[in-house]
Amino acid sequence: MPSQYSDIQVIQLVASTSAGGLGNILLGDASATTIASCVPVPYKCQVRRVALVGLNGSTHATVGVYAFNYRLVAGTGTPVLIATLTKTTASWQGKVLYKDVNVTSRVTLSEGSEFELVVTTANGDAFPYSAWILVERIPEVAGNNSSMIVTA
Repeated sequence: MPSQYSDIQVIQLVASTSAGGLGNILLGDASATTIASCVPVPYKCQVRRVALVGLNGSTHATVGVYAFNYRLVAGTGTPVLIATLTKTTASWQGKVLYKDVNVTSRVTLSEGSEFELVVTTANGDAFPYSAWILVERIPEVAGNNSSMIVTA
């Protein structure tokens, strides 16, 4: 019998600067609309779940709101929302905030697209995080995809 999840993989988002370089942005320190993480889509896939895990015991009184977005063409166009996560005022050290993407709103992305994590409401408290996107890989032959260019 086939599995419900045929080829599920994790894409880790690392802290990045809005200029595209690696950085050390803490979600609580960032101001609203800061791109905290950005990563290219490595293969054709469908998004299944987005998640954040807290790496300390932040209990700031302001609720933080974080948007997982995608861009069909990396670095261009308006980002499209995948899901929004809200951090409560309770300590979240070791806790995972996640949202499963509804079957009817799943998007298929290919090489050349990108994921980003954006702070939409900063909670005012420095806290480190780890973020990831759970995707289902869709098998693709690189030669069939115009976004894949072979080099010598």
